[in-house]
Amino acid sequence: MPSSAQNRMDEALALALDAEELAPEQVGYHFIPRQLVTDWVRQQRGRPSYLLARVAHRLGITG
Repeated sequence: MPSSAQNRMDEALALALDAEELAPEQVGYHFIPRQLVTDWVRQQRGRPSYLLARVAHRLGITG
């Protein structure tokens, strides 16, 4: 993934984490955040970052 794309994903992930802190039930059950995290995990080459992996795990996207 190009550096600028990675930076945008990191910024978006930070926003998702902020949203999860404020309203975890909304992030956990709403389609859009779940789909974004699923897409981000699929786009990773190799293992996802620790933060992305933890969010995906909390949302039940990864085992």
